[in-house]
Amino acid sequence: MPRRLAPRSSSLLPLLLALPASLLACGEVAAPRAPAAVAVAEAPPAAPVTPATPATPATPAMPAAVAPIDGCVYTATPAGLGVGGISILGVTDGADGYDMPDICPMQACSSGLTIQLPKAGDWTYGAYDLTVATDLGTLVCHVTRAAPPPHVRPARCAHERELSLECAGPPDPAMGPIMISGAPASVRVTIAKDGAVLADATMAPRYSNLRWDGFDCDPSCRAATATVDVR
Repeated sequence: MPRRLAPRSSSLLPLLLALPASLLACGEVAAPRAPAAVAVAEAPPAAPVTPATPATPATPAMPAAVAPIDGCVYTATPAGLGVGGISILGVTDGADGYDMPDICPMQACSSGLTIQLPKAGDWTYGAYDLTVATDLGTLVCHVTRAAPPPHVRPARCAHERELSLECAGPPDPAMGPIMISGAPASVRVTIAKDGAVLADATMAPRYSNLRWDGFDCDPSCRAATATVDVR
């Protein structure tokens, strides 16, 4: 025989109506909530990138000016090796200097070129630059002639007939002649004082070809003279 269910009591209706709406569903499940808004963190706009300024290259330090050294330097060309040499009286000799070639019997036979340096006025104190360029070699000189302190003559100098260097005092500056051995075919002479040009001359010397005393010996005496006017 089937089981009959007893009818529910009507007295439970007021109690059910008093329960919260959240308990009316099956179980104690809360009503669904609206989905929370998702906060999206946005990065601040990137600042425009300023290109890096290229580094300014360091200015190279200028080398300190070096005063030229007093003296002369002689450089021979291939044709002048062992042949030529140059010296300037009153300056200083070159590397080879002016030499005298072989001596013939009974007579010295000196071949070369002698250049006189007549000057319009006296040579004065200062810094001189000289260049003697030939096809056999070149002599370059820098010479400083500084004025000496005032000369005081010793008392004993009044009794000397021939003045010694101590009594006469230092000589005034002078220069020349220029003496070149080896009989160069072309010569250029330049002279400057404190940067001002005093002379610039080019020459092609004409040499004599003599044999002293009639001796047939070498070398023959090929000699020449020239003049360079100095302002």
